[in-house]
This record gives sequence, structure tokens and C-alpha cells, in this order.
Amino acid sequence: MLNPRNFISQIVVTLNTAAVITCFGVLGVQADVNSPLPAQATNPSPETITRPSTYPAPPHGWEIKTISGKAEISLVQYLTKIGAKMYGAWWCPHCYDQKQLFGAAAAKDLPYIECDPKGINPQTELCIANKIKGFPTWIINGKTYSGTRDLKDLAQYAGYDGPSNFRYTENRPSPTAASNVITKPTTYPVPPHGWEIKTISGQAEISLAEYLTKIGAKMYGAWWCPHCYDQKQLFGAAAAKDLPYIECDPKGINPQTELCIANKIKGFPTWIINGKTYSGTRDLKDLAQYAGYDGPSNFRYTENRPSPTAASNVITKPTTYPVPPHGWEIKTISGQAEISLAEYLTKIGAKMYGAWWCPHCFDQKQLFGAAAAKDLPYTECDPKGINPQTKVCTVNKVESYPTWVIKGKTYSGATELQELAKYSGYNGPSNFKYKER
Repeated sequence: MLNPRNFISQIVVTLNTAAVITCFGVLGVQADVNSPLPAQATNPSPETITRPSTYPAPPHGWEIKTISGKAEISLVQYLTKIGAKMYGAWWCPHCYDQKQLFGAAAAKDLPYIECDPKGINPQTELCIANKIKGFPTWIINGKTYSGTRDLKDLAQYAGYDGPSNFRYTENRPSPTAASNVITKPTTYPVPPHGWEIKTISGQAEISLAEYLTKIGAKMYGAWWCPHCYDQKQLFGAAAAKDLPYIECDPKGINPQTELCIANKIKGFPTWIINGKTYSGTRDLKDLAQYAGYDGPSNFRYTENRPSPTAASNVITKPTTYPVPPHGWEIKTISGQAEISLAEYLTKIGAKMYGAWWCPHCFDQKQLFGAAAAKDLPYTECDPKGINPQTKVCTVNKVESYPTWVIKGKTYSGATELQELAKYSGYNGPSNFKYKER
């Protein structure tokens, strides 16, 4: 697994040059495709590929689980035959998207060039020589194409006229779709600025930003914080530049870390308005109310929040970067069943190995709930975590997180509590509150 802070730093790669390498495309949520290879359908309706929701494992990245058909294999063979090249990096989610479109079997035979020195068979100098500035980049018949491409497009660029009943497609938003709901970031932030604000400020947004500055309000945040990005999007690009913004991360632009510490800022974004503190992204109508603003209020954008009346027992995935050394805060609620299972696992000597920055360890702890999670037989494997026992992890050959060792058997990944109960021989209360999916 990869430390997320190191992962962020890899997004801007300097390959012995001053060129900045980026990863093109759209990133979202992953779901596995696990089924045997069927016969190729005559006229299949293309399935939508899914997006990674974990950190990539070096040096391979994410595992390709989609299925290749005759059309995908034939296209790969043709691309190789005509000397086409796909340039990418093992950690790039959009390269993963591209490979998923081909499927596991065909992806192995892609004319693929690895540009990251830490990947498999890297050809970094070739990437530099071809002035590759983003991943994936295709060079086909002497022309360059950036970003993930549907296979029908690649076939057209290449002059391919073989089987074309391709199985998969990307889930792209309709170019005609319009909305005043801000969008969430789909790439990793580029230091020291973070994501580019592309929403449009109106007179109301500019007027509110000016008023907040005038009354001495402050917004505390960090360049890498997606919720700070959300907040700035609500204001729009022009107004966001004039926000009374305080950068708390030392690696950001004009950081004022000591001021953040002095004001006991514990999360981003945090607003201090008229002496009161407000945490999290706030709609502009709310900020206007807190500030006593009575100017133009026809604000353009809003957040797309789930209905507060919607109930679910499915745990949520983290949407922020983990805060060392604890990681994300567990906010789910433990019941008697969760507490009882945690106590039983401890009693029989079971162990859960993990790392503070691991999103799947967070998932596992969420399944138990905050109270029970504190009593889990948990072993921290990262030296920067709380009470690390790195040598114990090494001795037990822990290769991924979370890993459970129960009664001498090893189980990898976040595991439903019903399963943990079965593995451990637990027969106590089992009306567990949460599930993963």
C-alpha cells in the first residue's frame, strides 16, 4: 500500500526535466467485475467501467478485472502492429480506466510504455524524448491523443476495421447537461494551489466575499482539502481570489500555520465570522446569514448534499485526506453486538493489522462503530501512527491493510462483521448495524 501523502507528491512528477506530468480524465468509485469469460455477444450494450476507490499498489497499480472479448484483443493486436504507443504510469487512475476498457487479457498485450521510474519495465527517457506531459497519452499514426479514449475512437484514429463490438465504455457526463450544483474533484490536487476553480462568480458572490473581508471574517483551509475546494467553487473563480482565506498547510501558498494553531483550527474549512466558528463547507446563503450580509443574494451554486432524512446502514467512504497520526474520525455508532464482537476477538487473541492512512482500515472500524473500534485488537503498522508495532507487522508478513489473523488463519481486506463472527466462532449478539455495500 502507499502512503497517501507520498502518493499526492507523485502526481507532479519531474522526469529529469521541468515538465509537469498530469493524469487526464475522470475518477470516481470502483466496483469489481468478477465473472468467467463468456462468449462475445453479437451486439452487446456497452457496460460502464468502474473507477478505483483505493490507493494503487506499487509497482503494478490496480488490478484489471474487466473481461476482454475478440474485438478488444483484435484492436490491441492491430495497434501493436502499426506501432501505436500508450504512455502512462502505474499510479494513474485514468490509465487504469483505459486498460479496463480493453479488459484484463487484452491489456497485457497493449503497446504500453511505463513512464514512472518505480513502475514495471520503465522507459522514462522515451517518455521525456516524446514530450509526454500527461497520462495516458496515445501516439497513433504520428498523432497525439491525450486522456482515456473509448475503443471506438482508438479504432478510428488507427484506421482499424476489425470486430468492433466493444464491451465497455466510460461514464462521461453529458456535454449538454447543465446544473448549478458544484462538482466534486475527480483528480488529485496539484501542490501548492490544489484544484483550479472554474465556476463563475456573479455580483452576489463578489459582493459577499467583499463583505466577509470587510467585517474581518476568516476562512481557514488547506490547498489539498476537497471541501475547501467545494467552498471556493460556491463563490466562483473571481470571488474566490478575494476571499479572506488563511492557508494552514506549510506547503501551500502564503501559509499562516501559526495563526491556524493559535485559533485551534481542527478541520478544513473552518469559518470564523463575528466571533463564532463554523466547520465545513457552507452554502452562501448560510454564510450571508452568519455575517449579517444583506446585499445581492441570487447565488449561482449549491452543494449536492444527501437528504438529511435519508437513512442508511451502509458505511460511507472517506472524502478527505487522513490526518496523521490518527487518520479519519470514526462517527458510526456501536451497538451491543459490535462491542461484544470486539471484546470476543480480543479475548481469543485475534489481531487486525492496519495503518492510520488506510481507507479500508477506516471502513473496517466504521463497521464496528466508534466505541467498539477503540477496543479492537488493532496493531498499527505505520511508524508514523499511534503506538506503531512495525516489527510485529513485518514478522507476521503483513502485506496489505487491513489484515486479520484469527485462530491462525489470515483474512485480507475490510470484512463484514457477520464474516468475522463466523471466522472466530463468535455466537453472541449479531444484530450488527452496518455493512459495506
